Amino acid sequence: MARQSNAAYWAQRFKNMEEALLDRSYTYVENLEAQFNAAQAEVEKQIALWYQRFADNNEITLADAKRLLTKGELAEFKWSVAEYIAYGQQNALDGAWMKQLENASARVHISRLEAIKLQLQQQAELLYSNQLDYIDRAARQMYEGSYYHTAFEVQRGLGVGWTMHAINENTITKVLSRPWTADNQTFRDRCWTNKQSLVNAVNTQLTQMIIRGEAPDRAISAITHQFGVARSKAGRLVMTESAYFASVGQKDCYGALGVEHYQIVASFDHETCGLCADMDGKVFKVSEYQPGLTANPFHPWCRCCTCPYFEDVADLGRRFVRNPDGTTAHIPARTSFEEWKKGFVQQTAPAPLRAAPAVKGPLIDVANEYRKTATPGQGAVEYDTGYKPGKHQEEIKIANWLHDTYGGDIRLLNEADEVGVKMPDFEWRGRLWELKTTSTANATDNAVRKAIKQIQDNPGGIILDYGDRDIDIDALLSVIGKRVVRCDLKSFDILILSRGKAVKVLRHKK
Repeated sequence: MARQSNAAYWAQRFKNMEEALLDRSYTYVENLEAQFNAAQAEVEKQIALWYQRFADNNEITLADAKRLLTKGELAEFKWSVAEYIAYGQQNALDGAWMKQLENASARVHISRLEAIKLQLQQQAELLYSNQLDYIDRAARQMYEGSYYHTAFEVQRGLGVGWTMHAINENTITKVLSRPWTADNQTFRDRCWTNKQSLVNAVNTQLTQMIIRGEAPDRAISAITHQFGVARSKAGRLVMTESAYFASVGQKDCYGALGVEHYQIVASFDHETCGLCADMDGKVFKVSEYQPGLTANPFHPWCRCCTCPYFEDVADLGRRFVRNPDGTTAHIPARTSFEEWKKGFVQQTAPAPLRAAPAVKGPLIDVANEYRKTATPGQGAVEYDTGYKPGKHQEEIKIANWLHDTYGGDIRLLNEADEVGVKMPDFEWRGRLWELKTTSTANATDNAVRKAIKQIQDNPGGIILDYGDRDIDIDALLSVIGKRVVRCDLKSFDILILSRGKAVKVLRHKK
């Protein structure tokens, strides 16, 4: 047991794990920066076009800016706003912003300055909506990755393995929605605060540029600076939130394994701060876990982690065994993470169809109808001209599953039509279908909302694919029922898939 009880061994193993997780976070930041750069480029383009169109000598006065749009300009503006509204409906943008757009489209008078501010804010709304989805996905992956890798390192370090249950999806959702900082804000709250800060800063900057009569290149330069500030905030948010969710994933795993103490492990290089250096090596009870005080992150961009601390390893077999029959298994030192996970993480199968609760309200169970009318393997799976199979592997997989399970002609549609309107994923049996890969009940609500908009021209249905995730069918039915009862479509079907099987086949019918 000498190796396993060596503090340096545990510190090194868990530091290596933390660095691997941090590498993933850096990738998230790089992708966010690309999104910011694209949004910034679009804003700069809009400002340049605006100055060019409405100004003499590339400058514009405040009086010119406050001048109402002409009849032709207003018609063009309304067309542009209509595009924003359609895009927002498809991408589940903030409801308050959608209401603002709808109000703008109904106005018969609007100034040039108001018009450009609306166009600029649309870019910010879209940017932060994507950012929120991205951070949510990253947080889930960090928590889950940290949890399982912690269990793997502990069991491999001890040389003994025992079965543990897979993380419940509801558990992850609760962790993500729980505030952990002194200001009592979640990462979602902080994301929207940053968005409003960018919008306010850009609007103020633009107005000041006009008042001072500065040329468009000066205005663009000033707004570029504001995007730079927002980009830095986004990077700090991703790295700090990632560090927290990795930390709490470790803590929750310690609790599941019965680990009673943990030790702080700092990164030592030229960037190590005095606070982290002082915390290195300190030992705390798991029951004393508190981010910022007894656990990382201690500050933004914190690179510390924790590792298990064992005062006495003599009775580990008794303290840590979790198999109901008391059995354990030897874990060779060369065991890979995937091998360990396959052997020791017990997945919970989704509830069988017969055990699912009865569907009430606007949803009808039509599974029997689908089974009776199925013609497996009949019909053909085809692509639209110009379709790019390499970019749509998931859609192709589901199309083939539909064909093999229920049959019928299936056409995979291009992402957009000739005028750039986003298209559904499939035409199946002459009707439009949209595939949404989702996870939680909250994510399902947004997914169904988006999908309804995309199939409205010829509704066939929506396919909700939960992959290999455990699902709470009762919660899903409640969320879906509340969403569909508010839509205008008379009828469409919903297929709920999990682990490659149809868990529920539903019909919404008014």
